[in-house]
Amino acid sequence: MAVNVKRTRGRRTQKYYIMTTHVPVAVAAYKKAANDCDSAAFLACLASDALVNDVERNFLGIKAIKSWSDREVLVPKDKHRKNEGGRQLR
Repeated sequence: MAVNVKRTRGRRTQKYYIMTTHVPVAVAAYKKAANDCDSAAFLACLASDALVNDVERNFLGIKAIKSWSDREVLVPKDKHRKNEGGRQLR
């Protein structure tokens, strides 16, 4: 997470970014659910009218997102086809 910081030295103001490792709780829950292939926890992170856009394909609502995520996201690494390698959010 980047934090925008301004610092004044004399008459000059410097602007720079500080990188932190803090991740918002909602993002951490989403990543954990995806990495654990936990469908219920993954869907609990989303609003009932959520919209996911994946490679220019839209999935609207929990039912459509569940179908997509069970097929393409929440697949254990060893279950992916060999050439796909498996996904993990970092």
